[in-house]
Amino acid sequence: MACWIVALEGGPEGANHASVAIGHCIYAFGSCVCSGDSSTGESDESDESDEYNESFGVHVLNTTDYRWSRVITRIFESQESVDESERSFQPYGEIPTFREGHTVVAYDGMVYMWGGYCVETRTLCSKMYCFDPENKTWSVIPSRSETPPGRVRHTAVVYKNMMLIHGGQNDIQTT
Repeated sequence: MACWIVALEGGPEGANHASVAIGHCIYAFGSCVCSGDSSTGESDESDESDEYNESFGVHVLNTTDYRWSRVITRIFESQESVDESERSFQPYGEIPTFREGHTVVAYDGMVYMWGGYCVETRTLCSKMYCFDPENKTWSVIPSRSETPPGRVRHTAVVYKNMMLIHGGQNDIQTT
């Protein structure tokens, strides 16, 4: 029976996340602007020391105990910067840039992410990423043919062994 659970602490902030379930975990990817307003690009000046500001975020909701944890997507100068109580992990590999409007799908225990609007470069993303939840690593998946143009606000599903993209936009204003 479905039910609502309200106000779980420690989850992702902001908007425009893409989420996927694998086993007893729900992974939320992207749009982690932990202070300020991502829609205006303004940040909360009172919290400049927050290492998570404007970083590409990965949060995990364990549906066994309904606790959120954060997969750290920045390399810190000191391990003292990481709050161990958050049960965080350090991924290795090429980490995607901050984006919104992207999609993720789960296939064979991995998470595949494509598209979205890259905030840093103000471009549409066309690189395919793979996140390995078990090892907390990222990798880039090379295209076997011509790479499709970037797209935002689309949907994606897995059909057989393919990630199918539908709809969205590839002609947004980037100014």
